[in-house]
Amino acid sequence: MKKRLLLTTLVFAMLFCVQLITNKTDVSAATDDVKVMYGTSTSARHYINEQSGTTSDKLTFKLKSSLGTVKSQKWTSSNSSVAKVTSATGSSTKLTMGSEGTAVITLTVTSSKSKTYTEKFFVSSWVDVEDSTVTAKASPTYFFRGPTTGTYETASNKGSVAVGKKIYITRRCGSFYYVETRDANINFSDNTNKGFVRASDLKILVNTLSTTKGPLKLEMHEAATLSKQFAPSYATNASFKWSSSNSYVASVD
Repeated sequence: MKKRLLLTTLVFAMLFCVQLITNKTDVSAATDDVKVMYGTSTSARHYINEQSGTTSDKLTFKLKSSLGTVKSQKWTSSNSSVAKVTSATGSSTKLTMGSEGTAVITLTVTSSKSKTYTEKFFVSSWVDVEDSTVTAKASPTYFFRGPTTGTYETASNKGSVAVGKKIYITRRCGSFYYVETRDANINFSDNTNKGFVRASDLKILVNTLSTTKGPLKLEMHEAATLSKQFAPSYATNASFKWSSSNSYVASVD
């Protein structure tokens, strides 16, 4: 009896985990019931990329006419520290972009027929970084809608970057960088030229290196402290070693 109970519990736990995995939200799948629009566009939107510290354009929505009129609506954010709705129950809202990262915005609409409809879309809050030329380590996946694509989007919204191809970093969003190609003859696999790539998939080299002090003139037995400056600050190969061409004249501690 104990063995049968244990087996039943284990099977239930496995089924529960499978259900959680298969129920992963895909915000790229548009519904016909509710359409969320951004700014002046009348097309349905499922992603927004905005700079940290800014306020987004207005978000509005339409309920399919055959479903009745709108009785109430509610906007919520999965992470208000990244994207905070300015009007939780308004017919429209804006987003206050906070720290860099990602969030999912959910709109829940109740119709005059007492039916509830839900639409989701994701937002990415990014920060500027020093421009840098980089190359891909392997053939990484890039996400042209936003860095949450890997969790909330389908494979059709992904592409790849060729190994060794020069690409440029201009923004960062958490563990992702926004990259682009600037050669008209070079595109990503789906003929776009911009998207987000995981930082771990990029080889980011040091472009410039200098010390905080210029040429030094020291008295015998006098010491000086030097420190390094390099760009970009997020380089992945930033490993340094100090050495002297003549340790009898000047040695390095």
